[in-house]
Amino acid sequence: MPTPSKIDTLLDDTQRAELNAKIKANGFGDYRGLAQELQDMGFEISKSAVHSHGQRLQKQVEKIRAAAEGADYLRTLYPDDDGAMTDATLRIIQAELFNYIQDLELTPGSIPPEKLARLVKDLALASISQKKLQNEMRKDMQERANAAVENGEWQRDAMEEAKRIMGFE
Repeated sequence: MPTPSKIDTLLDDTQRAELNAKIKANGFGDYRGLAQELQDMGFEISKSAVHSHGQRLQKQVEKIRAAAEGADYLRTLYPDDDGAMTDATLRIIQAELFNYIQDLELTPGSIPPEKLARLVKDLALASISQKKLQNEMRKDMQERANAAVENGEWQRDAMEEAKRIMGFE
């Protein structure tokens, strides 16, 4: 297992977040200046270490940006009235999170377990909320269809066929 970077071992979460923000603000450049700032703060962190950290951060940002752009494009092509796209997106995020965790080569304590637990909890809640909304929409549509039959606006066999096509039964 490779040695954890000095940035991961010497900087706390707040300092690392501040460094990440500066790296992004500098357009993923000026690693020499950022290394000097860290050295001025008393950290023995080289320009190479900051550069390696910046490259990893840039790859993560690019992956997130590409995923968001892909999702936006798919949303324009396929409106998500029934929540299928949301469900698929949540599944992809869960799979990517699992892959990400496996690829991290984690050392004990490198990522606080409560942060991972919170992420998993948030994904689960998003999935539950999406399913709840889906069920509410389905129930509403069925009630409207039944009311349309009761009012004589639809024929029962047409409603049953529509429900079958939409997967309600």
